[in-house]
Amino acid sequence: MRGFLFLMAAMACFAAQNVILDQKLRGTNAFFMVAVVTGTASLISATILFVQYKTGVEIVWPTRSQITFVILAAVFVGAADAFVYSAYAAKVSLALATTAPIILPLFAWVYSRVFFSARPPNFYELGGWALAGVAVLLMYHGQK
Repeated sequence: MRGFLFLMAAMACFAAQNVILDQKLRGTNAFFMVAVVTGTASLISATILFVQYKTGVEIVWPTRSQITFVILAAVFVGAADAFVYSAYAAKVSLALATTAPIILPLFAWVYSRVFFSARPPNFYELGGWALAGVAVLLMYHGQK
């Protein structure tokens, strides 16, 4: 249940971010936005880590072999942010921007399958991904 609540909190934060982008920051330079968002998130994270360290909370650091993957994940997060900000600058609708992430599992499965040999998708997953693709296409055509 705790993990589910964290995910719902993340979705609420992403929704707030998208509304702010749509209503107040449309057209702002994408790379300026990435720099400010990443810098702010880094300061918040560093502060929380410092407080955890000082209060004796156990912190599990990545191993040496995981550092490359941490950096790779950061590159993807930065690129994803730049693409989202660029989409708003290109006049994508709020509805499309917030619907598009439903195809995330498809991309995740492809990456997992190509790089880590994940299991093949079952019938229900394939059906869900097809419906997600249709939903995104409908939202795209609806913004015109």
